[in-house]
Amino acid sequence: MPKPPKQYPDIIPFLDEEEFFSSDTWPIFMSFLIGPLVGISIAAFKWGIPKIAQLLIALPYNQTLVFASTLIIGSLIMGLFLIFVPLIAGPGISDAALTIVDEQGQGPWYWWPFKLIGTILCVAPSGGGLVGPSFFTGMAAGIFWSHILGLKEKAKRQTMALLGAGAGVSAFLLAPIGGMLVGVESLAYKKGKGQLALYYTVAATLTSLIAFLTTGFLTGFEPILQLVAPLPSSTSAGELLRVTIAALVGAIAAKLYIGFFRNVNKLWDGWAPLWLHPALGALLAIPVVILFSGGYSSAPQPFEIGRPGLAPLQDALLGKLGLLGLVSLTLGKALDVGLRSGSGGSVGIFGPAMWIGGMGGALVGFLPGFEHSPLLVVAGISAGVTAALEVPLAGIVIVLEILGRQALIPAVIGGVIGAIVWRTWDKV
Repeated sequence: MPKPPKQYPDIIPFLDEEEFFSSDTWPIFMSFLIGPLVGISIAAFKWGIPKIAQLLIALPYNQTLVFASTLIIGSLIMGLFLIFVPLIAGPGISDAALTIVDEQGQGPWYWWPFKLIGTILCVAPSGGGLVGPSFFTGMAAGIFWSHILGLKEKAKRQTMALLGAGAGVSAFLLAPIGGMLVGVESLAYKKGKGQLALYYTVAATLTSLIAFLTTGFLTGFEPILQLVAPLPSSTSAGELLRVTIAALVGAIAAKLYIGFFRNVNKLWDGWAPLWLHPALGALLAIPVVILFSGGYSSAPQPFEIGRPGLAPLQDALLGKLGLLGLVSLTLGKALDVGLRSGSGGSVGIFGPAMWIGGMGGALVGFLPGFEHSPLLVVAGISAGVTAALEVPLAGIVIVLEILGRQALIPAVIGGVIGAIVWRTWDKV
C-alpha cells in the first residue's frame, strides 16, 4: 500500500502539502512561524548580553583579568563552533546573503543555535555590533523551519531564509521597514538578486513586523538611540553645508574602518587553523580596548569600548563628548571590532558603523567656525551605515525609524553622501 503524502495539519489543516506550498500565499503563513522564533532569538541577545556584561563587571576580581580571560574563553568556544559550522564566522550579513541565493548551500538546522550562542559568547564580554549576527540568526531561523517542515525544493528554502534575515535586523533595531530593506539591498546590490527579495516584500515585511513585536513585548520598545530635545532646523544654507561635511567625514571614517575589517579577514589565512582565528583576534583587541578606553562616556566602566550598546554614540548625539574622547572612541572601536569580527568572532559591524560614522560627524563640530549639533551626528550615522554596508535606503529608513521624522533631512543627506563615497571608493 503506498505511503500517504506527508501533511501539516497543525499549520494549515484545510490544505494538503502540495497545494499549500504551491500557492502564492504560503510565505505569508510562514511569517507566523519564522517571526516569533526570530523575535525570541533577538530578545535573547538584547536581554542576555547586557545581563552577562553586568555580572562580569560586578565580579570582585581584577577587571583587566576578567575582561581578558572571558573574551579569550568566549572566542575559543566560538572557534570550536567553527570546526563544525565555519560559515557562522564573522558578522554574518554577507554569508547570510550568499546562503539566501544558494551560492553556498542552505546549511544545517543547527546554524541557528550555534550562531545565537556564539554571538552571546563573543559580544557579552567585550561588546560589538549585533545587527549582522541578528541578520544571520534570522536567516538561520528560516532554515531551521525549512528542516522542521522537510522542505527540499531550493526556492522554498531560499524564501524561508529570506523572510528570517531582515526580520532579525528589524527585531534588534526595532525598525521593521529598515530591517526588511537591509535584506532587499543586501541581495540587490551585492548579489544581483533583488528580484528575489522584491517578490516576497509583503511576506518579508510581515515577518519583520512579527519579529519586531515579539522582541518588543519581551524586552521593551525603547530605541537604541534617543533625542532628548527636538533637532534644530536644518534648512539654512550654512546648516546644510555643515551637515554635508559631517556626512562626508562620517562616510570616510566608516569606509576606512570597513577596509581594515576586510584586511584583517586575510590576516591569519595560511598559518593558523580557522578555529584559532577568533582567539588570535581577541588577543590583539585586548590592549586596544584597554588603551583607548579613557572613561570619556557614560558606558559602563572600565573599558567602555568593550561594553555592549551604543552609550558613547548617544553621548555624542547629546554633545557630551570632547574632542579627545571622540577621537579615542572612534579609533578604538574601529580597531577593536575590525580585529575581532575580521578574525571570525561573531561580532557585528553594522552597529559599529553607526558609532564610527556618527562620531566622525560629531568631530566636524570642532572645526573652526563650527559648533556641536546633533544634526552632524545624525548625518554621520546615515552616511556611515551607507558607506560601510552599502545599504543607502536601509540606512536612511533605520535612522528615521529610530529618531523620527525630524531626522529626515540629515538622514537623506547622509545616505546620499555615503552612497557617493561608497561608489567612488570602490572604483579607485
